[in-house]
Amino acid sequence: MLSHAQLRRGQRVLDLATGTGLFAVAAGRVVGSAPGSVLSLDISPGMVDLARRNVKTSGLRNIEVRQADVESTDLPPAAYDLITASAALPYMYCPGAALARWRRWLRPNGRLVMNTFKVRCSS
Repeated sequence: MLSHAQLRRGQRVLDLATGTGLFAVAAGRVVGSAPGSVLSLDISPGMVDLARRNVKTSGLRNIEVRQADVESTDLPPAAYDLITASAALPYMYCPGAALARWRRWLRPNGRLVMNTFKVRCSS
């Protein structure tokens, strides 16, 4: 996912469902400090704790980790150059509404990069 993100110095990144924050740390190294930054969100208190520890261990100061539900949290419109979401979409209650919300947070020409899995059902 990191290679598809095509990160550049100075970008503002929003990492949704950050988990342990590994992508956030990798992104933080590339985008640098102001105006570059990474905001990482996760609904799980345990994942937020792990992500905060990983960010602290990295020594980076351009990453903020918050506990938030990415389907209902409010963020400023057109604030991010890149939004990432790794394996998050299948867990959304309303994926279409989540994608619409996330799009509002993107700057013009911003990008959403995500990966997901497919559940196969047997018939």
